Amino acid sequence: MTVRAHSGLANPAGAIILPALEAQLARVAPAIARWADRVPVPEGADAPQAIHDLIAAHPFLGPAFEFLPTRPDLVDQVHGLFAFNYSALLSLGLSASVLSGLRQALPKLASFIGHADHEFVGQWPLACDIAGQAA
Repeated sequence: MTVRAHSGLANPAGAIILPALEAQLARVAPAIARWADRVPVPEGADAPQAIHDLIAAHPFLGPAFEFLPTRPDLVDQVHGLFAFNYSALLSLGLSASVLSGLRQALPKLASFIGHADHEFVGQWPLACDIAGQAA
């Protein structure tokens, strides 16, 4: 079993969030799926390139505001990381971005906590050997 260096994070507030520029996300930014990775710009879309680029840079989130990996083999790098802020707007609509969206957003975020991941149902503190492996 690998012990993760992080157990959860809701990244910082701001109108535009670019994971590569956030100090706490920079290391895992290449593993975070973005809209450009999942949703191609429709051919003939009539919008300035800057708009396409801005949309493409947003994280493509899962239903509980969790970051999704760019590839299945990178799932451990983004596990437990959430974007409960303005960057969730494209993936989940009005939610953490405005007070009126919290009524719908908080249950989605809380739904993740109930899953059977060891970090939520295991015995803590986790005993580790000197190499950082679970004992």
